[in-house]
Amino acid sequence: MYKLKIYMKHKKMFQDISGSNDIPFNNVEEGKAILAEQLRSVKVFIVLDDVHHLNQLESLLPVKDNLRHDSLIVITSRDFGLLTSWGIPYNSIYKVKELNFLHAMELFCWHAFPQPFEINEFEYLIKRFLEVCRGLPLSLKVLGGLVCGKSKEYWDAQLKEVSGLLPEDIRSILKVSFDLLCERDREVFLDISCFFIGTETDSTITVWDGCGWSGVCSLKRLVEKCLVEVDRRNYIIMYDQLRDLARQIAETRALHRLWSPQQITHIIEKQGEESVSIRGIKAQSDEFYEEFVELVRESVLPPWISLKKLRALEFREASKLEEPWSETGDISFYGKGAPIEGLPEQFCHLRSLEDLELVGCDKLKSLPSKFGDMINLRCLELTKCSGIEGLPEEFFRLQLLKSLKLERCYKLKSLPSKFGDLTNLRNLRIEKCYGLTIAYWGTLVQLTKISLEGIDDCPGLTELLGVLKIELCGELRRIEGLENCRSLEVLQAQNRRKEVIQSLKIIESLSWKWPERCMICCSAAPGVEAKLESFTFPGLTLA
Repeated sequence: MYKLKIYMKHKKMFQDISGSNDIPFNNVEEGKAILAEQLRSVKVFIVLDDVHHLNQLESLLPVKDNLRHDSLIVITSRDFGLLTSWGIPYNSIYKVKELNFLHAMELFCWHAFPQPFEINEFEYLIKRFLEVCRGLPLSLKVLGGLVCGKSKEYWDAQLKEVSGLLPEDIRSILKVSFDLLCERDREVFLDISCFFIGTETDSTITVWDGCGWSGVCSLKRLVEKCLVEVDRRNYIIMYDQLRDLARQIAETRALHRLWSPQQITHIIEKQGEESVSIRGIKAQSDEFYEEFVELVRESVLPPWISLKKLRALEFREASKLEEPWSETGDISFYGKGAPIEGLPEQFCHLRSLEDLELVGCDKLKSLPSKFGDMINLRCLELTKCSGIEGLPEEFFRLQLLKSLKLERCYKLKSLPSKFGDLTNLRNLRIEKCYGLTIAYWGTLVQLTKISLEGIDDCPGLTELLGVLKIELCGELRRIEGLENCRSLEVLQAQNRRKEVIQSLKIIESLSWKWPERCMICCSAAPGVEAKLESFTFPGLTLA
């Protein structure tokens, strides 16, 4: 069937280019050879729309490098990687952006009235529709046609409808991209739509990696297909329409993704105490959090939500949620009536847990002494845990820990004595933990990324370090070990002390050269005489 489609397209292209209805080939291979000869000798303008497979390009454009100089080929695709893999230069690819307000209004009005400007009594409704469409041409066209020639009452009724549910014709077209994904990428896409919009890619990828999936590869493919985006802050974003489509699909899957208390209630009513497969639960503060808290207060979450295979656990603003564990058996969630002040020892029985984020737990004073028993933990974040006074001495037993983030833990003054024994730690972020001293990296030989803010000491750096960021470290006087960082690709430093800026001058005297790709962006605070821009760097161009 595929070859037949290609053969028919070959026939159409041959007829359009030659003007003849006599087809001189009988199969795909002969068609490719004859089209190749035509494309070398004839000036052509060809548009290939919605290309989703490399074979399509190879079959329909068999001589991409030998076209006439005055020929023009336009290709549209949802897959950025497909275009680059075929050899199209990066600077020849244009990413279609959302229409600005004026252009969006003009396109919408053409289909709604039709004329390129608004009608006064519809002004407010038009603006509301434009907010729903978010500058997406497809939505503007379809929704404009939906209300064309209708009354204001009809407009208002449809606006309420489409604000919460996509019209079927838009949904069907958007679903094309989803259907073309492999099964694992579909699951990642659904995860993002339900749980990870607006989250950092690093922590999100850790969750997928914990499932035995390649989170980096799946996310990359979804970005290339324009189904999700990663902004300049490294956060995942998704268009509302794609989010709504994905969540509608997610609700039909056997693997349940729960992002509202209503869904949990629905499953209780539908399946009772029967076992169900739960992919994840999210209670987001700006949508469902308060309802979720009320649900927890009224009942122990149902026993069919098993935590035995829990891979990722995240508490944000958890001081609003009562202590979520029972005293017996496996940890389950229920309310006790007091803000979280500590994690019980049985919490450490979650030995399958790989990703733990505690954010906004300002009454939490310590982690359990047996925290080191969580031997599969790979990613740990403590942010705005202002009551934490120290980490357990057994912390060094977390030998699989790869990423550690400590932010705004104001009472944390030192790290455990054997902190340097975390030999697999690769990503370390310590921000706004003022007064925290780090005396010794120990054997942290795998560290590839260090981000420090508000730290007084920076121990010797390691050879594998690829990214170093230092900001607002007011008492920091030197950066030691910089000469060892042969793998460094990014160096960012901002500091008020002239000594720190001067210590970077060691770069000048290195006998070896960093790779050309290394980016250095350093600056002193206003009034500091040392200017790094005046330094010379072997093999580098200052960014």
